[in-house]
Amino acid sequence: MLILLRGLPGSGKSTLAQQFRGFILVESDDFLPYATKGNRKFKKSELTDAHVQCQALVDRLLEKCLDVVVANVFSDPAYLQPYFDMANKYDTPVSVAIVENYHGNSSVHNVPPFVIDGMRNKFKVKI
Repeated sequence: MLILLRGLPGSGKSTLAQQFRGFILVESDDFLPYATKGNRKFKKSELTDAHVQCQALVDRLLEKCLDVVVANVFSDPAYLQPYFDMANKYDTPVSVAIVENYHGNSSVHNVPPFVIDGMRNKFKVKI
């Protein structure tokens, strides 16, 4: 099974994902240099590569018939499509949930408030 958790930075996606016993948690944040080197400064320029690496790992895990939960922002529903394609390729059930436990304009990931506002606006437009 594949579970996709959508939500703003700091909304509790990772915390919720950890409750899925037997699932492997994968997040694009895990592939960002700032996350692996302890520097908590977000760099948008590194995001595309992180998403590509995240998708590649999920693809390998689904190929092995493992249960996976992905906790990413997915501010635009179009960002879900590669995961739907993978689920279809491996005949894996997929579920999507929106995590809305966000309070305020800051993030534990140091994402600037104006970036979070942009993400929030995409959620309002698309959902």
